[in-house]
Order: sequence, then structure tokens, then C-alpha cells
Amino acid sequence: MRGSIKIALMLVLGVASGIGVRRLLSPYFWLPSDQVWVLVNEGCPASKLAFSELSVDETLRGRLLVVPTEDDSNAFGREVCHAALDQLRADAAVLRLVPDSFACKWLADDARTLKATLEQQYSPVFTLGEQIIPMGGEPAALLERGLEMRPTADSFGIKVRSG
Repeated sequence: MRGSIKIALMLVLGVASGIGVRRLLSPYFWLPSDQVWVLVNEGCPASKLAFSELSVDETLRGRLLVVPTEDDSNAFGREVCHAALDQLRADAAVLRLVPDSFACKWLADDARTLKATLEQQYSPVFTLGEQIIPMGGEPAALLERGLEMRPTADSFGIKVRSG
């Protein structure tokens, strides 16, 4: 009987440890909660536009982060994930230990879970950490973080606020 209890206890501790290690090594755990996250997916032209605009502007680094809701099994997911990992690994060296394939899968799984929890069907979804920024509320939320958003028909128009 005691042997069964020890085995059960070891099994529970092993599973709990595994979950803790996976959480610690997931890039999602290291997403800055005080930053704007832009959750994007491959099937949405607006997501692709957001990523193409926001990933090339170095002045936005450290102010907002484009986060994939898909793993690296498609070209867009791979590109978004690697851009996010580059930014996150600069601040969290432990993420350099995780192979890209695992890191991308875990980041996308966790971001997709957040998006589902927030019950948001549109894309891209803007959040402040894990808190949804309601559609239409993005300009005000970005302004509070020193950014301005002046969207046009073919641009999100997000830039660092001047002056």
C-alpha cells in the first residue's frame, strides 16, 4: 500500500513539475504585461498588414509586440513567431534554451487560448497584457503608451507619438 502511495505521489509531483517547466519555458510567460500585444493569424489580411507594418518599425520595439496565434507550420506563423522570439529572447535568456519549434508551438497555443478566453473572433486583436482593448479603443490605449494610431484604408498608422 505504501509503495502505491509513493508512486502516486511521485507521479503527481512529476506532472506538476512538467507543467511548471513548460509554463516557465513558454515564450508566452515572458510576454511583458505592460505592453500592447497584437494577436494575429494567417487567414486574416488585416493581421498580415499589422505584422508587415509593426515588425519593421524599430521605434515600436519594446512598446508593442505582434504575437502569433498559429505555430510555425505556415510561412506567416513562422515569420511572426521568429520576430516575437527575437524580441523576447533579448530580455529572457532562458528562452534561448528552447528550440524554435517548441517555442513557436507553445507561444501560439497560449496566445490562441487567450484569444478564445477573450471570445474574440476578429483579428488582429489588441490587448494590454491579457486584457482586451475593445475594438475602437485601440487609439486611446496606444496614446497612453506614447503611440498614435491614425488608420487609413490600407494602413494601421501606428507610430511613436512625436512631441
